Amino acid sequence: MSISDFNPRPRRAVISRPVHAVGGDDYTGWYMEFQTSRVIHVKKGMQITPLKKHVDGKVICRTDHRLILIPENEIQEIGWH
Repeated sequence: MSISDFNPRPRRAVISRPVHAVGGDDYTGWYMEFQTSRVIHVKKGMQITPLKKHVDGKVICRTDHRLILIPENEIQEIGWH
């Protein structure tokens, strides 16, 4: 017997994905929130998930609790999960 005989859940494949962050020169930035069209304050280096391209070279990105529009040149790939 092995330990896998006692595990009732089947194994799932692990999918590797890139990790992105807000980049730029300053410590913070102002970006537009997608749902309310308000400008909000966001720290640079915050982990984001790019969802899809929008108009004017901006990308809709998910942060912890919001959807924001970020210019494509300010999104940095920082590694892989």
